[in-house]
Amino acid sequence: MNELILYWRLVCLQTKAQLEYRGAFMLMFLAKIVGWGSEFIVVIILFSTFDSIGGWGMYDLLFIHAINIMSYSMISQFLLNPCHKMSAEVRTGTFDSLLTKPVNPFFHYVFRIFSTGYISNITMCLAVLGVVLSRSAFEFSILNVGLLIVTLLGGAFFQGTLYILISITAFKMVKNDAVNSLIYVLRGFIAYPIHIYASPIRILLTFIVPFAFTSYYAALYFLNHGGGMHLIFIGFLIGLFLIIFSYKCWMRALKYYESTGS
Repeated sequence: MNELILYWRLVCLQTKAQLEYRGAFMLMFLAKIVGWGSEFIVVIILFSTFDSIGGWGMYDLLFIHAINIMSYSMISQFLLNPCHKMSAEVRTGTFDSLLTKPVNPFFHYVFRIFSTGYISNITMCLAVLGVVLSRSAFEFSILNVGLLIVTLLGGAFFQGTLYILISITAFKMVKNDAVNSLIYVLRGFIAYPIHIYASPIRILLTFIVPFAFTSYYAALYFLNHGGGMHLIFIGFLIGLFLIIFSYKCWMRALKYYESTGS
């Protein structure tokens, strides 16, 4: 319990520090909306030429993009900076200071570099989801809202798994700049309904690297494309299992960590 209070205080301190310069925060907020909002603009422009893609309309693709970006942003505010900076901290020896603290090193490391920079993404995606779902047959019931939250958590867990597993390589490789590359490549595939791809790609994104569960299979249910509710729970359970597994791997790799001596 004491550790949970400590982690919460670390998040609060980081949030307070980042909000201290409100002008800079608002500029970053607007810049991120413009940057990430371009993904939605591309979809709208695309459908000014095409009526549908694989039988899916504009609002269907906007839903997929919103789920992907929001789940990415939910986990990135905790894991992106720590995993991205880990190779540098290992190289300079800064990471070693964590090992002297009487708390869980993983959670201490993650929560002390919490970022508020993704609030803009989450706000924008909530607005897009509201518009998309209001124009679909989606029923705003407690069950469906709960399923939407479960979908977002499952997607966040899965993307967090990739962050953690890639960051583990910093223990041995020392210099590792590949934290984002794999996630961006996979997100490019699931920006569209995966049934438009060839069978090998669908198999890859469903059974080998099950990224399709972050949005596509949930969209089948929410947008009435023939998907069952069970697909949402399967996606959540896969994400939960994988992020616990990646955490265990991180902690195990830490046992074999050798300082650079910097």
